[in-house]
Formats: sequence, C-alpha cells, structure tokens
Amino acid sequence: MSWILGTLATATGFAGVLSLYRSWRLPLPKPTHWRRLGWILLVLSLIAWLWAQPAEFAVCFALTVPALLAWLWIGWASPDRQPARDTKLEQRTLNWPRLRVLGEQLLKLVISVPLAGLASALFSFAVTDLLPWEAVNRLVTGVLMMPVFWGLASYWVLADTRLWRPTLVLITTGALSAGYLFLL
Repeated sequence: MSWILGTLATATGFAGVLSLYRSWRLPLPKPTHWRRLGWILLVLSLIAWLWAQPAEFAVCFALTVPALLAWLWIGWASPDRQPARDTKLEQRTLNWPRLRVLGEQLLKLVISVPLAGLASALFSFAVTDLLPWEAVNRLVTGVLMMPVFWGLASYWVLADTRLWRPTLVLITTGALSAGYLFLL
C-alpha cells in the first residue's frame, strides 16, 4: 500500500510541477488557474506522502522529489543550447585589479572571516554564560547563536563604506568578551 501512495504522490507532485511550468511559460497576461492547480497538486502530493511515510520522511520526499522531477523535465524540455561549431570565441586577456583594490579586498576578507568569526564566537559564549541554564544548554545556544552573529558582523564589514568602524567594534567586542570569559 505504501508504494501505491508513494507512486501517487510522485505523480501528483510531477503534475503540480508541470502545471507550474505551464503557468510560467504562458504569455502575459498570465491566467492564474494553472498556477493554482499546480500548488493544489503539490499540497495533495504532500498529503499523499504523509499517508505513505512518517512525517519527517514525507516532508523530505515532498520537497525533493518534485524538485528532482522538475530538473529532469527542464533538462528534457530545453532545446539544445550548444554554440554552433563554426563560432569563434573572442580571445580576451585577464585584467588584474590594481594592487590597492586587491589589498583592500584581502583586508576585508581577513576582517570578515577570521576576525568576525572569533569575535562572534567569543561574544556568543559570553552572552550565553550569563544565562541561568545548565552548561549543556548554554553551550548549544552559543553554538546556534555564533553563525548568526558571524553573518551579521561579516555583512556589516562588507557593507560599510568605512572599514575602521566595524573593525574597531569587532576588536572591542572580542576583547571585552574574552576578558569576561577568561579573566572573570
């Protein structure tokens, strides 16, 4: 019975993907009935997967199987995109950036990856050390918070026009957090 529901769920998911593809390929103004039918079929596919498998497998299958089928469909339905044999490619030389620009980008890399990572790790563990939880819970919370702080810090480093502001804040935050963690 499970394989029948799995086959039904796969077919329903594929029909939903084809319906969404059809809605995408129609000229403007696009009618909405193909799009609605596609989403309804994908939801029905999820329901069929839920009947066929446990919930964690059903959600995984409902997300991956239509995506894989969509890739197969796009690969099969797309025209041959190879260039003509007699087409000559234009020869170009490699343009290296100026040394100053290269140095600035390397400095941003050093600040946004190791410095921001170290500062965010120290800050997240200093913050979680203040929580009144057990050590295991604090450790897990710190591990989960650290990539968020690291991403925010790296984004700030790369988005700010003045590099000294995020660098100064990262060094200060890291030093204060390290002082709290290792000296107090």
